[in-house]
Amino acid sequence: MKNRTTKLLSLLLVLLMLTSLVLTSCKPGEGAGETTTSETVTDELPLTQTKTEFIVKGKTEYKIVRPEVASSTIINTAVNFRERVIEFIPEGLTGIKLTDDFVKRDQVISDTEKVVLIGLTNRKESAQAHKDLGLCSYRVTVINGKLVIAGYTEKALNMAVGDLIKHIKNNITEDGSFTFEENFLIEGTSNETLLSALPMLEDSSVNAIHDMGDECQLVIMSDATPEKFDKYKAQLKEKGYEEYAVNTIGDNLFATYKDSKNLVTAYYTKYSGELRVNIEPLSETALATREQDNKYTAVTTPLVTQIGVERKGNSSSYQNGMSYLFRLSDGSFIIYDGGFSNSNTDGKKLNDVMTEQAPDPKNITIAAWVITHAHSDHYGGFIAFNNLYSPNTASSKYKIEMVIRNTPTEADSQGAENKSTSKQVAVEKALKSRGVALVKSHPGQVFYIRDSKITVIYNLEMFVPSNFTYFNTSTTVTKLELAGQSFMMLGDCSEDGSRIIVKTYNKDFMMCDFVQVAHHGYQGGTTALYSLIDPYYVLWPMATTHYATYKDKSRSEYLISSKKVVDIYTAGYSKFVFQLPFDGKNYTKTDYAS
Repeated sequence: MKNRTTKLLSLLLVLLMLTSLVLTSCKPGEGAGETTTSETVTDELPLTQTKTEFIVKGKTEYKIVRPEVASSTIINTAVNFRERVIEFIPEGLTGIKLTDDFVKRDQVISDTEKVVLIGLTNRKESAQAHKDLGLCSYRVTVINGKLVIAGYTEKALNMAVGDLIKHIKNNITEDGSFTFEENFLIEGTSNETLLSALPMLEDSSVNAIHDMGDECQLVIMSDATPEKFDKYKAQLKEKGYEEYAVNTIGDNLFATYKDSKNLVTAYYTKYSGELRVNIEPLSETALATREQDNKYTAVTTPLVTQIGVERKGNSSSYQNGMSYLFRLSDGSFIIYDGGFSNSNTDGKKLNDVMTEQAPDPKNITIAAWVITHAHSDHYGGFIAFNNLYSPNTASSKYKIEMVIRNTPTEADSQGAENKSTSKQVAVEKALKSRGVALVKSHPGQVFYIRDSKITVIYNLEMFVPSNFTYFNTSTTVTKLELAGQSFMMLGDCSEDGSRIIVKTYNKDFMMCDFVQVAHHGYQGGTTALYSLIDPYYVLWPMATTHYATYKDKSRSEYLISSKKVVDIYTAGYSKFVFQLPFDGKNYTKTDYAS
């Protein structure tokens, strides 16, 4: 769609003909990447009726304001705009200040402050500029003397910045001055096809749109209620989607819909009052396995194995790691993480356990491999195993049916302790080419796998658009149920993840027989989280020497002091095999030689 700069009429005409000026966009179905709480807009704010001097003889009094809670992509957009504006300011000047929209409790924002507002800031002018804006559309205008750049997606905002810079370049005077004319307006659309396939929640506003990777876009809408959630499901049906699965956990509602091209997962959480909606191509994700489609024949008894990943040496990388193996009643397996890739040791340990426990050691099925997050002591064993045993090839005794994960984008990952997910993604692509189903998991999804049930509790998409700086916040947390017992698999769940889980779910749902200690007993799990889970048995993926130190930390106090906890099993150098259902006694412990 061709962008245009349009002069508006008088304020009266703006009010009377507002609908004719609403931008032609991807209509209900496109978005952005940051959330800040906007001031409540009770009245229409008029566009400025006077000229606004932005650059005067190579100087500007304006500063750039972006949301305090902003994704790395939105921050980069603000930085990019600043660098482009500096091009018009003579060499030697410091240029234009860049800040966020944080406001102290007693601070009053002046109506005459000279600012450029980028994205969904907490200023009322940003809310006004985003009103009636399509999910993939953008708008640049001046309101109350403030330059407002509105748009939900990274692509839309960058296009808006590009159009604005082009306009400044074409109209700046020889002495280095630029003035926005009366009623300045630029509008356009980024024409993002995927987002255009989504309806908007009625009587709501978009808080953010975030790129979750794997071509998955997350749209966050405010002012949601259970009634509005039901209406949104009806809107999806009107769009041509069919219901695939629904789930209710306490006061939280979850639903999955699909059409011939796309998968939509939507969920309402009471504590946040938000509707979060993912849309992704079916070509990029497999469907969660439903109970009615789950067929199997029981031939053996279920087991759970905690594989010790500690090794002798001074390196801290030998002190933790995480590798769990569930044998299902048909003899297939579910693997959580798998430990390190160092020297392929942990990959070989997985092979040894499955070869020992499989009904047919020459034909072994891994029904699902769950990767909690892309830290090397968790997904490294996954890489090592796949390199060693080439599953899903004619020469291999292994078949992997499904990999369940929610891997952040490389851009987000680089903002979180400079971590990279590229190695994991490379192995996933190789597996996909061999027929393995790759699932982008989402909160509230339920996987029925033989006689087990896995419910996704939390992952990064419940935390964004807050800036992702601590990689463990990307951990996927699940609840696994098997043989009448339940396991809370926390991976390296962070304090932020723990906080969101505690706010979202009630104790009736969260209580489990077993808990896997978050982040090996380092920072992560909280007393509030562990008290909700309230377990009998504790699986602790940590070196025995480290356990002696960290068991006394305040975050572990609940597990250590709980009268309900029967026993704690520290991984160390040992392999623990628990028969299910577990009675506190029917297990074996085997120590590794090194």
